[in-house]
Amino acid sequence: AGALLLIAGCLFALARLRQVAGGTGAESIAQLGARNISRRRGRSLATIAVLASGVFMVIAVDSFRKGAPEDSARRDSGTGGFAFIGESSAPIYEDLNSAKGRDAYALDDKLMTGVRVVQMRVRDGDDASCLNLNRAVQPRIVGVSVGVRRNELEGRFMQGEKNNWGIVDWGFAKMCEDPGTVPAIVDANTLQWALQKKVGDKLDSLDERGEVLKLRVRATISPSILQGMVFVDEPAFVEKFPNTAGYRFFLVDCPREKMDAVREHLTRQLGDRGLELTPAVKRLAEFNEVENTYLSIFQVLGGLGMLLGSAGLGIVVARNVFERRREFGLLEAVGFTPQMLRRLVFAEHRWLIVGALGIGAVSALTAVWPRLSAQAAHFPWRGILTLLFGMALLGAFWAWLATRLALRGSQLAALRNE
Repeated sequence: AGALLLIAGCLFALARLRQVAGGTGAESIAQLGARNISRRRGRSLATIAVLASGVFMVIAVDSFRKGAPEDSARRDSGTGGFAFIGESSAPIYEDLNSAKGRDAYALDDKLMTGVRVVQMRVRDGDDASCLNLNRAVQPRIVGVSVGVRRNELEGRFMQGEKNNWGIVDWGFAKMCEDPGTVPAIVDANTLQWALQKKVGDKLDSLDERGEVLKLRVRATISPSILQGMVFVDEPAFVEKFPNTAGYRFFLVDCPREKMDAVREHLTRQLGDRGLELTPAVKRLAEFNEVENTYLSIFQVLGGLGMLLGSAGLGIVVARNVFERRREFGLLEAVGFTPQMLRRLVFAEHRWLIVGALGIGAVSALTAVWPRLSAQAAHFPWRGILTLLFGMALLGAFWAWLATRLALRGSQLAALRNE
């Protein structure tokens, strides 16, 4: 729709140029300038199309920048509502949510009130997140127990109504659904870009015995802090990796008002296990920064193209002036001053700038309307408005410079040669 609107805008500009060309009379310098841009309709339309296409591309790319979630405590956000994500260098065997587990590490019961620690088993492998530029051959595999899936993860991170954490039930898959394979859930970005697979495909890995482990991707989770890992049922994990005991991957859910105290307390008490906790918002921002960097690269390239396009506008202005030197000489002979001639030329080409920016911006906003309506708070309005304002100033500068250089002196000499 956005691309078609861009084409329609250019065709409307052409129709408008033809309409202006058929008019008569002009009551001001601005009206006379508007009529003059229809003299070379193809040249004027090409200028509008080039600038509008550049604006369309840059705005459309910039609109997909990702920022921090509005409310990181929401279960459907990229953080899943968790406060921290963590890993330990040595496994932890106790349940940190139980009284026995808290006593084993001398955790403060009063401070830990309202705090839930989700513990998972991990089989080390290649980092399949966007932080790794290489293709992951053996991604990290994480075992999730049925209790964690039902009580802690259900409703978090998921894309769509059909996806749920219970879909990785290995026992059901062995009996009737897909014998010989282990059902798995993977982050959507990890699956598409790092693993280059889709839902329903198989991932081949190796278990501890060196045998081929076939993982069937049954669902995806939305881009989140769980990027780069493959999640399977804990019984399947234990059978395939019997020597990987204990828990080394953690998600911590706690009240936001005591996040700092809980983080410091857990890190200190579990220091001998090498526990390191990272704020979930910070981890999500690290992943988003990678995507934003790629977008910045494309935006720089698009901005360079727009810079060349605006410079091309100056070339068009200069060429139009040189082709009409005798006309300007006649206007000067009948009373137009050099300042009035420069105003006339600038009035002609400012409409090209305004038309191009308007067509490109409206069509680009139409193209990204779904994201605009879904995440209006994070939409980069300031950057887009700055871009449009800068393009308007840049186009006006090139038009002014070309006019100034082309009409430096009197044009009567050209009229004498007529």
